[in-house]
Amino acid sequence: MNSEGAIRLRPHHLLCVQRFRGLGYSDVFVENLSEVVDHVESGEPVEVVRGRDDVCSACGEDCDEESVAERDAAVLNAIPEPTLASARELSAEEMRELCRGCRWFAVCHG
Repeated sequence: MNSEGAIRLRPHHLLCVQRFRGLGYSDVFVENLSEVVDHVESGEPVEVVRGRDDVCSACGEDCDEESVAERDAAVLNAIPEPTLASARELSAEEMRELCRGCRWFAVCHG
């Protein structure tokens, strides 16, 4: 979290926090994302950022930043403003389309 206490999320993580099922790249990642989701669900403010965020901080994976940036751009194109509230208004079909190609797709949408 940043110094003001807001949860920092990159655009596609606005979707991930809604569909998280307790699985991930490692135990550290799962614990961190569980904590992020708890903070978000408790109503803490969310700041949408470009690049690495509070979810990425515990990942440990070498992400293809170009494909991650494309996923972020697709989310930004699909919602009227980059907020959690806007992302929550996406239909199940829109969510599936935006998440298609993600390695966790079957876990979140299966």
